[in-house]
Parts: sequence; structure tokens; C-alpha cells
Amino acid sequence: MGKAKILHTKKSRTLGIEVAPLKFNRGVWVKAYSVLEMHSQRLIAVGLVAVLLLAFVVFLFRQHPQYLGITKISAISH
Repeated sequence: MGKAKILHTKKSRTLGIEVAPLKFNRGVWVKAYSVLEMHSQRLIAVGLVAVLLLAFVVFLFRQHPQYLGITKISAISH
């Protein structure tokens, strides 16, 4: 918990949110931060999958444009 607290104080300073810790008590603040951290990991995972899927689609377009019936995209990508 100490590590999360240190990380959060650094993050709050960089974002310029200095008033928020005064409004919330520490328990709510740590809980909100842990939820945010959990969601950010999920977002990173979803983003990574989306990027891989996009890369696969682009690869498919460049290698086999006839699969999707589009020939212009291969010319644009090269």
C-alpha cells in the first residue's frame, strides 16, 4: 500500500490535482486509485489486442487485397 501511495502522490502532482486529497479521506483515495490502476491495466490489454488486430488486418490488406475485394489500399500502403 505504501508503494501505491507514493505513486499516487507523484501522479497527482504531475496532473496538477492537489485539492482532491484534501476532499477525500485517505481510504477512499487509495481505493479509487487501485480501481483506476486495475482499469488502466485492462485498457492497456484491450489496446494491445486492438493494435495486434489492426496490424493483422493491414498485413492481410497488403498481402492479399483480393480477399476483401479492395485493390487501392495495397497501392496506397506501398
